[in-house]
Amino acid sequence: MRSPNPLRIRVWDVVVRMFHWSLVLSFAIAWLSANSWEDLHSWAGYAAGSLIAYMMDDQSVTTDELFAAGATFTLLAWGFAYLFLLVQALQPGCFAAAVNPGAPRTWTELMYMSFALLSSTGIGDVFPITPHARALAALEMFVGVMYLAAVVSRLIGLTLQKRHDHTGQR
Repeated sequence: MRSPNPLRIRVWDVVVRMFHWSLVLSFAIAWLSANSWEDLHSWAGYAAGSLIAYMMDDQSVTTDELFAAGATFTLLAWGFAYLFLLVQALQPGCFAAAVNPGAPRTWTELMYMSFALLSSTGIGDVFPITPHARALAALEMFVGVMYLAAVVSRLIGLTLQKRHDHTGQR
């Protein structure tokens, strides 16, 4: 008969599952309600932000930390895409593209640009051309680099803390 492992940690418990599916649901509702149902869209955004704040309170590295890191990255890209949409509404013609350079950019194009900037991939067929749009794009690039540094350092720090707690060594 096998003896139970005292260091075994259940990762997919009910709370973690509820967190993951609540986060997925809030993103889906916010995405689908972007062009209508403004109240629902706002509440879904608040729910996603609250779930991320809940995740940041964790003191150990589990798969929910990794999923939340990806979800937060997506939330940042989505938020910047909305800011780009606002800049475009306030200053028409502030973004150009390889195809139809003078036309207003669609939500999909601005979301694509947001992911390219946040991830620092540099794929630039949609690009800012006015100072305000370029400043916002530069801010998103900075946020992307800082987010990566913060997530990696948090995960490493929590891993080292867990190792220290188990071994009692520094």
